[in-house]
Amino acid sequence: GWGYDFKQYGIYRLLVKKAKIKILDENRVASWNNRYLVLKVLEWDAGQKELEALAAYLQQPKYIHTQRGDFLLNRQYKWYEMKTPDCGFTLDADEGSDETCEAALATYKKHEMNMPELDRQLRAYAAGHMLDTANDWLGDADEEPITAEQFADRITLSELAFRNDGSIEAYYDDGDIFWGHCIIV
Repeated sequence: GWGYDFKQYGIYRLLVKKAKIKILDENRVASWNNRYLVLKVLEWDAGQKELEALAAYLQQPKYIHTQRGDFLLNRQYKWYEMKTPDCGFTLDADEGSDETCEAALATYKKHEMNMPELDRQLRAYAAGHMLDTANDWLGDADEEPITAEQFADRITLSELAFRNDGSIEAYYDDGDIFWGHCIIV
């Protein structure tokens, strides 16, 4: 076989070769040139106190407590996440930080106790902007066009994402208006 089976938070000593530097187009981030090829594992359980302490820290859950529930930091995606019976929520980490989310949290707290009103506004916005397209998608020419009210009633909020620039993205299940696609507002 090829490749290695590294365990998450494992500490290894490796012999590596840096990838060739490439001129990057606008769609690539600079970290693209920070890639290495593992040539050989020199030590599988390389004990080092600083790295062991960092690994232990990274394995500890980090929460933000709110009135609606607790957000848990997902370090892989750099956001906090919370699931409630009616919706999922994410808070983006602040720019330049892996663990704080002050900007997204401030926006969340503005709406925290009035989520039904935010949902109503977002549904009305989606219906106002997508109604013509929805009626174009009707499968049967004999079907009656749907109204803005029917559109808003059929879509279901699945997730609210609070971004680190203060914006909000809402993800709605389309109620089969668009044959199972997601609506992002």
